[in-house]
Amino acid sequence: MEERRLRKANENDCDLLYRFRNDPLVREMSFHTEEIHYTVHQEFFEKLLADRDRRQYVLEVEGEPAGQIRVKAAEDPVTGTRTALEISYSVDRAFRRRGLGTWLLREIVQTAKEDFPETSVFLGSVKPENQASNRAFLRAGYEALRTDEEKTLYQYRVDAIK
Repeated sequence: MEERRLRKANENDCDLLYRFRNDPLVREMSFHTEEIHYTVHQEFFEKLLADRDRRQYVLEVEGEPAGQIRVKAAEDPVTGTRTALEISYSVDRAFRRRGLGTWLLREIVQTAKEDFPETSVFLGSVKPENQASNRAFLRAGYEALRTDEEKTLYQYRVDAIK
């Protein structure tokens, strides 16, 4: 089996994450579809690394960058407490169709709990046309909390960890 590793992003990952973000399919499936200019990305990335309420991680497969996942502190939609983490992720085009989205969504639960131990729920919003991500969330054990014409909101309750 191939070696997979999730690591925290660092200042050297700015160009890599810029490339991931501006991939045409990633933009199409994102809620913000416009291309991001590099200077805007640089500013965003610097703030991201300094923000205590967000973490950016890079997926490596056999030592090669294969994707990214980011979490941001948010309000739990059920309890109203600020104990949720919102997820945003993507897989590099060369690594798609290998189950890495599902792996990322499972792995982030353990990894992010180290940085945010108070987390009670992980949340992810997915467009209806993003069939790959909808399948990945379900395969990773997340449940659909609510669905409308714009998105499905998935949740994974930490107390579901066995």
